[in-house]
Amino acid sequence: MFLLISVSILLIMCSKETEIKEYYVSGKAQKGPFARGTDVMISELDADLYPTGKYYFSEVLNNEGYFKFPKVEFASSYAQLEIEGHYYHESRGTTFTNEPITLYCIADLSQANITNPNILTHLEKDRLIKYKQEGLSFDEAKNKAQEEVLAIFNLDNYCTQNSEELNIFSLGDDNGILLAITIIIQGRLRDTRLIDFMNRIRYDLNDNGILNSEDIQTQLISTANLLNSAYTWKIRENMDNYYNGWGIEYEIPQFERYIDTFLIKSQFISTTNYTTPESTINGINLLNIEDDTIYVNTTDSYSLSVYFDINSNIGCGAYIMRMEGNDDWYELSNISNWEIENLEQNLLKPLIDINHLGMELNLPLSNKIIEGHGGSLSLKSEGGINTFIITLPVIESSNTDVPIKGGHSRGH
Repeated sequence: MFLLISVSILLIMCSKETEIKEYYVSGKAQKGPFARGTDVMISELDADLYPTGKYYFSEVLNNEGYFKFPKVEFASSYAQLEIEGHYYHESRGTTFTNEPITLYCIADLSQANITNPNILTHLEKDRLIKYKQEGLSFDEAKNKAQEEVLAIFNLDNYCTQNSEELNIFSLGDDNGILLAITIIIQGRLRDTRLIDFMNRIRYDLNDNGILNSEDIQTQLISTANLLNSAYTWKIRENMDNYYNGWGIEYEIPQFERYIDTFLIKSQFISTTNYTTPESTINGINLLNIEDDTIYVNTTDSYSLSVYFDINSNIGCGAYIMRMEGNDDWYELSNISNWEIENLEQNLLKPLIDINHLGMELNLPLSNKIIEGHGGSLSLKSEGGINTFIITLPVIESSNTDVPIKGGHSRGH
């Protein structure tokens, strides 16, 4: 009798350990949204969040990043989602990136069947696993790992939802936090450079849950400074264009306030500088004037050139110009032919994407410098030829060259 009872108990215990449950899992893969056809894999994890070797494959079904697994059969409720593909870049406004990236998300399927992989779920992954393996419950490990990532941006006391529940194209404070962090980390980075930067943050956090790298701190706060001062409007415009282009209903959350919070509360040091080189391969730089007066002529090439510290994630180049003149004004004609909507209206706005080359702070800064010397910068567009007109005070001179008055300029 004793033997039979023992065997029965053993069978019942084994039955409970191997009980298979069925889950329906769906979500939206967001960095920006991943492209239709992006690969999605869901893997079963055991109680210590180690892979069991069981997995399913699916793909993103539309350009919202939507995916689904109608029937997932796991013995454990813990799972990892892995997304690998091309995505929409909110800052650049490009559809889609040239190279794929991979994002991860660990979730408890017993608590929610809607799971949105994003930058927050990706960055918290290693810390979540560590805390779960140290004996914390899944919820405790999840909350602690998420708070550590949010603390980088001084937002650990603001977000109340789990990161996998957030959606950058829906209203809500927590969704705004996700969008703010996404664009700060992303900056102008994309593809392998973005992957590398996110991995650097992950590996730095693995030591003690605190971001210790001063280089990473500087890059984050410097990018936030530039975005907040000149570019949040453009991100909204890019997101509007993306979703309107696909005919998708959406609402962009308020994210600007959380960039402000990061800038106000952070102790990180920004070292974003711009310089105006003396000359470039495109010609003499009119924005670098060491002396009170320089002389320009109608034969040399000139440029309006502003370069940023690499930590800013902002790429700026030089504009190739040639000088033409008469008695009272001088034209700088752009040799290249740009294609941009509403060129004249938008050109002097910060961070315009020209010929899909990326954000440009060149001309707005150039404009400020020129205005600071009593001049003006305008544009004439005719027959596909775009001509910059720079008007500056002229002093009397016996030389045939045209004098321009000014001073060397550098800013923060």
